[in-house]
Amino acid sequence: MTAAERLDIAHHFAGLEDPRDERFVTHPLGEVLTVALCAMLSGADSFGDIAAFGRAKEGWLRSLGLALPGGVPSHDTFRDVFRHLSPAAFGDCFAAWVEACCGRLGLGHVRVDGKSLRGSRGPAGTCLHLVSAWAGGLTLAQVAVEDKSNEITAIPRLLELLALEGAVVSIDAIGCQKDIAGQIIGQGGDYVLQVKDNQPRLYEDVLDCVTRHLEQQDTPPCSVEVDRGHGRTERRTYWVVNGPEGIRDEALWPGLGAVCFVVR
Repeated sequence: MTAAERLDIAHHFAGLEDPRDERFVTHPLGEVLTVALCAMLSGADSFGDIAAFGRAKEGWLRSLGLALPGGVPSHDTFRDVFRHLSPAAFGDCFAAWVEACCGRLGLGHVRVDGKSLRGSRGPAGTCLHLVSAWAGGLTLAQVAVEDKSNEITAIPRLLELLALEGAVVSIDAIGCQKDIAGQIIGQGGDYVLQVKDNQPRLYEDVLDCVTRHLEQQDTPPCSVEVDRGHGRTERRTYWVVNGPEGIRDEALWPGLGAVCFVVR
């Protein structure tokens, strides 16, 4: 296994600066982070939970190769370490580790979306809004913005954090921007972008393309799904038009190869 293929947490966080005074370090930083990340992936949501996880799983953690020279760190140690770590540097290391895991698992679909965090509203009435990228249930990276309207500027910064070679990136209508499409293609990926009337010219052309396809071709759908839940039954029928014609600004949308549409 080459260094680029290594998946151990300590390897990917080796370049993270330890904020502690080395004279008083009892627990190696890599081991503190390994225990913390394993605990959080197992559902821990507080420093007390992380320490409890470490104590309960000490034998398993040692079997992974952790020396734990000072035993399992206390909740105070976890709190102090994360309190002083650089969030940006930690985020870079975390993204590199998750990308390595996704590469090993062959996860090629990256979804980008923005959400406002419940319970984060402050005195001014604003709340924390995060634009996130995830694949296979794993969050790859996040960028905080002031509100949903700023997602357009946040998405390019988020994509810069990701290795998109061979990936398919899907984004809702707010990310349907020529520059974003070009960035994804430039980073070696492909895109699926939702088109709404925030791109009126493209929306008109896609609608005309879809109408011609339904009127002129007896083409069966490529997929049909039926879901039952939330008090209703929903049937979704999918069509794909390869090499769509009539897209007036096609040259401005690099990599445009097909139009997909759904009847619900």
